[in-house]
Amino acid sequence: MAIRKKNSSLTNNSTGHSNADQLHISQGITASDGRIPSFVSDLPPLSTPTDPTDAAQPHVSQGITASDGRIPTFVSDSSSSSTPTVTTDLDDYAPGSTATLTASGFAAGSTLQFEVEHATGAGADEVWGTSDDVLDSGTGAGHEPWYVTDGSAGDLDGEVNGSVTTSWYVNPDDSAGATFLLTATSAGGDEVFGTADDSVATTSFTDSVPGIVATGVTVTLDETAGLQNNIATPSTTGDADDNDILLTSLPPTFSTRLSALGAGTALGAALSGYDATHTSGSDAFTISSGTGASITDVSFVGSGGAPLIGTPSGLFTLDGTEILLYTDSNNNI
Repeated sequence: MAIRKKNSSLTNNSTGHSNADQLHISQGITASDGRIPSFVSDLPPLSTPTDPTDAAQPHVSQGITASDGRIPTFVSDSSSSSTPTVTTDLDDYAPGSTATLTASGFAAGSTLQFEVEHATGAGADEVWGTSDDVLDSGTGAGHEPWYVTDGSAGDLDGEVNGSVTTSWYVNPDDSAGATFLLTATSAGGDEVFGTADDSVATTSFTDSVPGIVATGVTVTLDETAGLQNNIATPSTTGDADDNDILLTSLPPTFSTRLSALGAGTALGAALSGYDATHTSGSDAFTISSGTGASITDVSFVGSGGAPLIGTPSGLFTLDGTEILLYTDSNNNI
């Protein structure tokens, strides 16, 4: 806290109050050039007491004025430190990907210790990503601590600003299905990591197992007039790669459902995987369960959970026809 006033003197007009908790300015203090020197105090920010005799509240004596009757300006030099935090750019990562980690709220220029450990339980507070998480330190590579100094070459933001950005490789050797505890630590006044005066921030992230794996094939509908495929027009170059079929070849269940869904009458049809050698077609896509997962049912819906009823896909055919999306409310036909 600095007390600044560019006038010839300060006077203290406070009377009748306890002196135990009051900061007094001596009367008539001047510098050699006639200006008032600045006073700097390490006291907490000033507050106006409701009871001048309350010794629990440091305050400036009432009635401090300059010789010209004006009130001095009080400027606080105190600053509050931020609470350290550490975050990841994603909540969940695939094995083999790279996580970007950012620790903030630490002292500018400090060296931070980063460590990623396997967490097997949320601990007594039942909150994942806190210091009491139950840890398993006996698995996989990449779990040793590493150190990055704020503003150094290893700090990806390149600035001395109390924030350090680094990265961690999600090693496939032990990551699938794992939950991790990320810790960022700055050593305290003793300059020793792992002691009580450290500043510590924690969070958690996961490498969840995918529930399903989908594979598919390309379906090409030739918009040239008439049926275009290798069997119908074997002499036409490129038709061996087309998947066109006759409208009458659509499965009755499918064509009936198109009408019921309001899609109208199909103008053209293509069969996934249909070509000169696969006249019976093939699956447009296949869904299988990932490791450790199982599939009990599949539904095709929009982001709101409802079937798609002529929803624009944002895609158009080469002749400018908009492609609309339909899903059946009965997914098991």
